[in-house]
Amino acid sequence: MTGAADGRGGSPVPSRRSARFASAAIGVCLMLGGLIVIACTAADYGVAWDDYVQTRYGELVLNYFLSGGQDRACNEFLDLKFYAPTFEVVAAAAARLFPARAIDVRHVLCGAVALLAVPPLVGFGRLLGRPWLGVIASVALFLSPVFYGHALINSKDIPFAVGMLWSMYALARMFAKNQFRWSEALGAGLAVGLTVSVRPGGWALLLPLYAAIALWCDWRSRVSRRPARRPLLKQAALLGSAWAIMVLPWPWAHENPWSHPLQAIRMASQFHVVVPVLFEGRVIPSDQLPRHYLLSQLLLTVPPVILLFGGVGIAAAVATAWRRPNRPRTTVLVVVVLWLALPLALFITLRPNAYDGMRHFLFLLPALALWSAYGCQWLWSRLPAGRARMGFAAILAAAALLQIHSLVQLHPYQMAYFSFLAGGVSGAVNRYDTECWLISYKEAIEWIQRQPTPRPGEITRVLVAANENSRWCAAAYAGDRLCVTETILGGQRGDLPEGIDYYVGTCRSSMHQNFPAARVVHNIERQGAIFTTIKRAARLDSPDRAIARK
Repeated sequence: MTGAADGRGGSPVPSRRSARFASAAIGVCLMLGGLIVIACTAADYGVAWDDYVQTRYGELVLNYFLSGGQDRACNEFLDLKFYAPTFEVVAAAAARLFPARAIDVRHVLCGAVALLAVPPLVGFGRLLGRPWLGVIASVALFLSPVFYGHALINSKDIPFAVGMLWSMYALARMFAKNQFRWSEALGAGLAVGLTVSVRPGGWALLLPLYAAIALWCDWRSRVSRRPARRPLLKQAALLGSAWAIMVLPWPWAHENPWSHPLQAIRMASQFHVVVPVLFEGRVIPSDQLPRHYLLSQLLLTVPPVILLFGGVGIAAAVATAWRRPNRPRTTVLVVVVLWLALPLALFITLRPNAYDGMRHFLFLLPALALWSAYGCQWLWSRLPAGRARMGFAAILAAAALLQIHSLVQLHPYQMAYFSFLAGGVSGAVNRYDTECWLISYKEAIEWIQRQPTPRPGEITRVLVAANENSRWCAAAYAGDRLCVTETILGGQRGDLPEGIDYYVGTCRSSMHQNFPAARVVHNIERQGAIFTTIKRAARLDSPDRAIARK
């Protein structure tokens, strides 16, 4: 893990240059291997709650461009005009090549975007003079079940998280040199522009981060008596190019490239939809969450080994920054500290509208992965060569295998992961939101497909919670044997309505408790946690109906 001799009098480990080449090669192998896994498993993830509206929005935006800007239906579709559509329009174009597998194409493409996290992680390792750090961070990131689970279904927050990673890498590379070059300024503008072209509200986070990094560099310059070189023209080029890249794929912004994006940014900071959130066993409106919500989610949904090494890494970095504040690598460490600390501070101070667990804060997980890798390497460098390092490597391998085992057990519901600090997934399912995306409806419908038809010769009628979007999560797999309709969110009493055979209800918002008179016939669960319940009409279990079915 270091570029020095191995300490046993033998041949030296590879030089730093060869270590950089080897780490880059392993990074490429990780991406290729990850792409194969994603392509082979994408179909297991079903249809997510947001897939319908996002797919439709992407199709409408694609129609806008294909019509030369004449078809503007995309600007009238729900409130999605406030969201820049970069990923959605690319996914819509790719789906037209495979119309029968449109959802699977979206999920593979989203997973491929997640894999683009590897190059900047490797780049951070180079900036810090630790070539293997990026490889370790990449492994840590994709062994984080919440990130891995979202990587295949979350077409907003995963591209935004990867964009944030690229943006922070570009800013760290630029500020570490204490001077702006045109190539670096425009490169950072490209990274920031692509990031906010997924979520324009990202400006509310990136601008404070930029200002905080600049303040650090100004202080460092005063201490070292080396003036910072940040020409105003190059900074304007960075921000201007980022804004232009954001506007380019966004039809609504084409109507007014300045005021419309500002409206979208304001809407993101004052999001109007309030969602019930299950947190610490209580249902809380999403705009009234406690200040410790985000910190609690990080502590409970990030694997403890990553938290442990991350804490070691942050402590080691603070000590390094205190001793050597003028080193360029210290600036890189400060960038990663701010990347993690500033959003936490803003959440505690502002208490924004948030829901679905870590969904809106996935961009923090690459920073934690970097700190975990930094702490891992710091500990490694302080262990004597020989048995101590072999034992440490064995511990790391065992921790990785345990995480892989958890990923396999939870598949395809890795986003529902909670660590043992929350009692595991089974202990968290009644206290926190877990499988929020209803991808378990696929497995539920497939189970119903395998059951005998309640009324021979007729279509089986299935009621699902909770609205048109969730109906689509089930209907996509219904085929010709099933007819799927939706019900309201909750409060349904008694048996299923006349003519309905099965009810499929997610545990989100306790929708599985609807129709208590109907019998539970199957549960979709992992690691002892129930995500979706299937009920059958009680009248179908009466003796007369049982004889008729025979």
